[in-house]
Amino acid sequence: MHKKLLLYFSILVVLVGAFLAIFYFFQKKEEESLKSLSFNPISGNWEETKNPQRIELNEADPNPNKDGLNNRTVVRGYFEQINQEKNEITIKMALPFTGESQYKLATFKLPPDQKTFCSPSTIEDQITGKTHETKSLGFIVKNGQTMNISREQPIDFNKFYENANEKTYVFLQLTKDYSEKESNYIQKMVVVGLCD
Repeated sequence: MHKKLLLYFSILVVLVGAFLAIFYFFQKKEEESLKSLSFNPISGNWEETKNPQRIELNEADPNPNKDGLNNRTVVRGYFEQINQEKNEITIKMALPFTGESQYKLATFKLPPDQKTFCSPSTIEDQITGKTHETKSLGFIVKNGQTMNISREQPIDFNKFYENANEKTYVFLQLTKDYSEKESNYIQKMVVVGLCD
């Protein structure tokens, strides 16, 4: 009798332990998917943010680009690294609807003949005369149009590769809307500040 009780108790403990382990695994997986990066202006460092309040891209209106300000082929963020073997660039991509306070690492495919452009770090408004940081501006890109950043000019990709660092801001236009489930190919890249 005692052996049967001990056996049932052992099975119960194993089942509860397995359930808790599975629950812990899925909880951790969900927490990882909700992490994003944020820039702390006081310390000057990138920090991981857990469970940030944000709207994921796939939750937003699928066709909000009537005015050209929400083109999903255009992404922006800070340079992270280039993998020459895989022909990929990774950036800290600004998350939508966060006022560029949250970022996540995203990787994009570079075409073999990557055309790279550069825009100055600041642009003067021709009407008001005020100077604005290029990275903080929004640019109108209607569906089917090619992105054009103010005062952009061609730059050799090697110059970008040799001089880019964690403070280098880039605008990327993809061949189609950004997707977390598929490879994202770059159509055009504009680097900010390397041609000042």
